[in-house]
Amino acid sequence: MSCKVGVEIECEGVEDVKEHPLWKFEREEMLRGGAEYVLRSPLKGASLKRAVIEMTKLLDVEKFTQRCSTHIHIDVRDMNRVQRMNFITLYIMFERVLLSLVEENRVGNLFCLPAFDSNSLEEVLYDVAIKNLELKDLSLEGWKYSAINLASIGRLGSLEFRALHGTKDPKEIMNWIDLHLCMQEYAMGEGLTPESIAIASSAKGFTGIFEEVFGELSKQFVHLDLEELIREGVQIVQFYAFTGDWT
Repeated sequence: MSCKVGVEIECEGVEDVKEHPLWKFEREEMLRGGAEYVLRSPLKGASLKRAVIEMTKLLDVEKFTQRCSTHIHIDVRDMNRVQRMNFITLYIMFERVLLSLVEENRVGNLFCLPAFDSNSLEEVLYDVAIKNLELKDLSLEGWKYSAINLASIGRLGSLEFRALHGTKDPKEIMNWIDLHLCMQEYAMGEGLTPESIAIASSAKGFTGIFEEVFGELSKQFVHLDLEELIREGVQIVQFYAFTGDWT
């Protein structure tokens, strides 16, 4: 997967700033003795994995409380309007499944409100669909604290995903990144549209399309009722998928 990714790691109880050439330190006043370590530039592949491993190894005494979170930014600048909407569509469909990996306090958290808790998100995407709008041209600052932050498209050229809890486990962070990269890569499939994704979810079954998107990574969810968890997401995307002009 060749897409670049940005990472932000929040923590508390910071006494000494940890120095790393690929990461910058930012004080986070909303946390207790809080800080955020942010990749100076988005990375991909082995360079990204190495940077995450090296930074998390430095975080030895820092605390990762329920107030902390880990944010990732997936670069969407090389995606066109339809591909971006495909990406968003896949995320909404699978959001409940993905959130099974995060700590319970993150689900419904006002700083990362899930799509299924926000009826107004459907309306925004409906307007984008029927009016042939570009998300990057809209004022979406109201979505800054959603689990999927649409405002970052116009500001940074990325989709930000904010639901993961604070963690210094590099395997946990990379698994979260890889899951979102699977959706980004699938979204760029030739001829794919939100409408065709919605149709495929019916033809292949919710579990079938989930396994097609995530491949080997889908095996970590075999204990879940995927059909039930994905159903609500599909209902949300149907609200706009069949009304848009995707040409």
